[in-house]
Amino acid sequence: MEDQILNLLFIFICFELFEFFWQKGRDTKEFIGSLVRVYQKGILLFLLAHPSFYFLLFCAAKLENSSALATLLIVVKAVDLTLKINLTQKVSSNAPLGFFEPLVKSNQPLPTFLKLLPTLIYGTLFYFAFA
Repeated sequence: MEDQILNLLFIFICFELFEFFWQKGRDTKEFIGSLVRVYQKGILLFLLAHPSFYFLLFCAAKLENSSALATLLIVVKAVDLTLKINLTQKVSSNAPLGFFEPLVKSNQPLPTFLKLLPTLIYGTLFYFAFA
């Protein structure tokens, strides 16, 4: 069982790294721009560009795991995806940005470590949730 969890963790981290590489940008403006470019090609493509969320659902179902940590991880990933969709919809349609406005206007630099932090956090939570 431990080998199976490690294999699933490796696949999950690969999906997270895939998301890291397509969501590129040196600052918040470029990062949001990469999200908007994919979103404008179609919402389905945008949803498919987040395979770690679907893989997480698969793992929870396959391993029959409904622990609090696994559920928390699913909820956090779902909220993350929902916020990205909401942000890209507002930016691409020039709608009022609401609470996203400081993020979009600030144009803060995004160090590589900060962009890789979700992979580290989600990977660690994945291991503890399913091990």
